[in-house]
Amino acid sequence: MSTTVRIQNTYSDGHSSERTVELVDPDVDLGSLDDWFEDVVFPETGDGHHGADGSCYTATIVTTPDVELVGKTYEWSD
Repeated sequence: MSTTVRIQNTYSDGHSSERTVELVDPDVDLGSLDDWFEDVVFPETGDGHHGADGSCYTATIVTTPDVELVGKTYEWSD
């Protein structure tokens, strides 16, 4: 199985984008969900946009075998 994550990229200059990616399922028995977001999801954020002073990346679990995780969100910003 796999987990579908929606990634929203928003930049301080008004540019934004969104995409959906299929990733390996989170295994919360082996580590925290935060670790999974940091290690597996974060590398999928961003869209190559340059020139903005700041950015915000939001990732939301859309589908996963563990239905209790659907809707969980994690955010990175600078």
